[in-house]
Amino acid sequence: MSISLGLDRESVVRTDPSVTITIARGELAFHGLKADWERIAAMMPSKTPLFEWTYLVSWWSSFGKKCPVTGKTGELNVYIVSRNEKIIGIFPFFAVERTSPMMPKRLRPIGYSGRLEPYDLTEEPLVVMEPGEEEVVLTEVSTAIKNGLKEGKWDCAIVNWFDHQRVHGIEKFWTRFTSKPGSAYVALPETWEKFRKGLSKSMRDNLPYYPKLLTRHGHQWHVEISETELDWDRAVNELVRLHRLRAALSNDPNRVDHFTHIEHKTFLNDLHHAFRKDTRAYIGLLRADGKVIAAQLYLDDARTLILSYSGHDPACAKYSPLLVLQSEVIKRAIERKIERLDLLIGDADWQERWKPTRDHPINKLTLAPKKPIATIRCINYVLRRESTIWWHKSRLRRWIYRSRTLATLQSCAQAMYLGHARHLIGLIHRLRFHC
Repeated sequence: MSISLGLDRESVVRTDPSVTITIARGELAFHGLKADWERIAAMMPSKTPLFEWTYLVSWWSSFGKKCPVTGKTGELNVYIVSRNEKIIGIFPFFAVERTSPMMPKRLRPIGYSGRLEPYDLTEEPLVVMEPGEEEVVLTEVSTAIKNGLKEGKWDCAIVNWFDHQRVHGIEKFWTRFTSKPGSAYVALPETWEKFRKGLSKSMRDNLPYYPKLLTRHGHQWHVEISETELDWDRAVNELVRLHRLRAALSNDPNRVDHFTHIEHKTFLNDLHHAFRKDTRAYIGLLRADGKVIAAQLYLDDARTLILSYSGHDPACAKYSPLLVLQSEVIKRAIERKIERLDLLIGDADWQERWKPTRDHPINKLTLAPKKPIATIRCINYVLRRESTIWWHKSRLRRWIYRSRTLATLQSCAQAMYLGHARHLIGLIHRLRFHC
């Protein structure tokens, strides 16, 4: 497909004259990439529901187009690599204006946020590269980004991608490269019994134990799948409530609240409404005695089932409610011939118990030019980010939250204010009476 509408062309040095790179900066050009995005995504071995075009556009609309924290407008920079006018790779980026002169202007991938912005509900890089062309696509994109950094368009840039390719020629920049295992995958057999036999002995014992424990203690429980409009709205509210409750009461410092803004709920609603029939977004609920004690978001494209964000009532932790919920949903997925579970990135205990494998490592490269002003801005950002991370993980913050100290201080301040207001009204009343 030849692309030209609403695009600026980036002049870069190429070793192959058949390869071109183009940058889409407008909404019209961005939305015109849907067919090529879906074509390339379907070829990728790591393809999951996260690579649906709907997911990309919904993320941009919720978190990139306008930052929920600062209200700043995002600027699209979608890098498109073509060979003989056929698109072979798409890297969607955006940049937001500086919030202050000392903060850097960053070129960030769509689907990526930081500790100083709302958590973004995305686990993997939202980029597509045609198999066999990864090295060419990465070379062209990184060259164009380095040119933009040299020209002062941004103070730093972040590039995310899959697999084992590397970016070369970055000696003239401050760089930080990290690579970590990709999503945890589990291949599903034809039957639930075969799946159970492949698990550890403790898991084989736990799968029937916790449901029986619920029943033994007199609880009437069942699992619901919420997809209809009315059920969906209620299920989202339960998911957010339980997710935030678990984050607040957990002793794990890495347990954070990912639903801090209304945009997060809007994003989930967009996915629910916009996914096609062969790709679904639904929420599983575990009810005990009519009360929801566990909830989890699932994305399903009839091949892969993603176990996404979740929450449960800590008061019911002894029943392992998420394990009960997940096992029921996985059992139903196997009955529908789902081939693979995607547990997303990480190595948490709940992921390890399903005995996953990990491939397609996720790489992150941060680049910054060695210019004094840009360097100072980046250092300032890093210091603010690290202090924010420390505060979110600190025992002091959790103690303040749990003990409701903050709410108490707010109540005292309000009482003092109202008290002064009453004294002021009384003084005015006495003055008027004496006059």
